[in-house]
Amino acid sequence: MGLNLYVKQVGEGPAVMLLHGLFGAGGNLGGLARALRDKFTVFSVDLPSHGRSEWLKNPSLAAMAQSVQQWMDTQGIPQAHLVGHSLGGKVAMQLALQHPQRVESLVVADIAPVKYSGHHDAVFAALGEIDAAHCTSRQQAADLMVQHLKGDALIQFLLMSLRRDAEGILRWRFDLQGLRRSYSSILAAPSVEQSYSGPVLFIKGGTSDYILEAHWPVIQRLFPEALIKVMPGCSHWLHAEKPQLFSGIVERFIVPLKPRMLAPAKKNRKRRVGVYFTLGEVISLLAFGLLCMHFLAAVRVRELALQAVGRASKQDEFQLLDQSVHIRRMSLSRDDRGRWHIWRQYRFDYTYEGVERRQGFVIMLGKQLQSIVVSERDPTLH
Repeated sequence: MGLNLYVKQVGEGPAVMLLHGLFGAGGNLGGLARALRDKFTVFSVDLPSHGRSEWLKNPSLAAMAQSVQQWMDTQGIPQAHLVGHSLGGKVAMQLALQHPQRVESLVVADIAPVKYSGHHDAVFAALGEIDAAHCTSRQQAADLMVQHLKGDALIQFLLMSLRRDAEGILRWRFDLQGLRRSYSSILAAPSVEQSYSGPVLFIKGGTSDYILEAHWPVIQRLFPEALIKVMPGCSHWLHAEKPQLFSGIVERFIVPLKPRMLAPAKKNRKRRVGVYFTLGEVISLLAFGLLCMHFLAAVRVRELALQAVGRASKQDEFQLLDQSVHIRRMSLSRDDRGRWHIWRQYRFDYTYEGVERRQGFVIMLGKQLQSIVVSERDPTLH
């Protein structure tokens, strides 16, 4: 019997599961859910010990991932695209490494599969003071938070997780004591040391230090097909700061992906080794080949034409002032041995200045414009 998770479902199509960050709830990724609901069935999950979901005795990445996988079993979901932010990204990575056949693709927002040092001391202090103060209004809670935390965005994010109990006292929806007690387990790296070979996208906030260059070797080892996108000007809360850009990146990544088969892979067939070209590439290669053949033929034609100019001018010396080669006609012919040839007929236009030497004097005969026709055959085509 799995843990009781609160999940909100919208849309219709392939399954996408959204996993939020620490101290959050499924609604934190509501903008992404609305962007995907026209093409997917989107499940916004309250992680264990968060939101309206049941609390774990000892929260950890492995326990949270197992709870999500068991919920998929109860709902008859064989595979799903997983999108996780921060803690949700770690849970998604844990699930992909532990049960790779259940994960169609993986999108991880601003978190890496590494162990992090603790940096939530001020947050835990603020949360604990509000819990002890028995606040009756959100403004009262916000005033207490300001004493510990900087940044209105973080304070507003945390206030979203307050609920009012039967006595009118504001309480945290998440398990504050359990998360504080198991904080080291949440900071840990995914515990399964094997790779996930499916498609993976890491999205990094441009100004965030949650994903560093030093993390990339670990990412490549565990997720060899991983790609990374950077959202410029975004901090760790990239999905809230630029929701349209974030949603667009996620949608463009998962929409083209086709479902993978769950059945065991068949014996690999012998792979054909070779070079393959598209029709457009073949046409481009042929055009380039014809251009090269024309250039080489034109050089030869120019040589023949220069010889003809010398004969036609009947001069001891001459100087070409201008020249150009034009194709007049192309034809394909077959000789008596059955070999095919390409024939080109060129028109060689030139302007020359003739020179005669008479009794030691050089006499310039003036400029003359002439045209001659030269035929040239390309090498045999078998």
